[in-house]
Amino acid sequence: MSQSFNLERVTFYGRSLAEYSKMFLLDFSDWVGKSILDCPGGPASFGREARALGIEVCAVDPQYVNDPDRLLEIASRDIDYVVAKISQTSQQRKWDYYQSLEDLRNRQVEILDSFIEDYRNYWQSQEKYITASLPHLPFEDNTFDLATSGHLLFSFQAHFPKTFTIDSLL
Repeated sequence: MSQSFNLERVTFYGRSLAEYSKMFLLDFSDWVGKSILDCPGGPASFGREARALGIEVCAVDPQYVNDPDRLLEIASRDIDYVVAKISQTSQQRKWDYYQSLEDLRNRQVEILDSFIEDYRNYWQSQEKYITASLPHLPFEDNTFDLATSGHLLFSFQAHFPKTFTIDSLL
């Protein structure tokens, strides 16, 4: 009998530009000179990588209230948690993007390391990494050309009221 993948809590988990490109079928070279909101941003290297291409990225997450060392601790714990949960269903997985659990863990650590290095440069200014949370964000309508959401609105629906996803999108 197959076991389903289920996370009992919301995790602080990051994604890379390559993952976003694959997930959202985006060619980020088309977004140079534009602005993107990444919400929740989590410990993603996406913002740093996209800014290196000339894309303005603002990441928003309630965890950004924490200093870099605390975020490193939280994200490291959550990488361990997610990898442990995936290991329970790893035989059912099609390992195409990640080659194995070890590859998943290694890439997540690389993403986290890149994020922490970038976050250390910006966290106090609240310029690139802003402490806020859905469904109400501190921006005017049409501030951004695109908004991305790594997985919160899709993977963790059971953890929020039924109206949360709709309110977040409006």
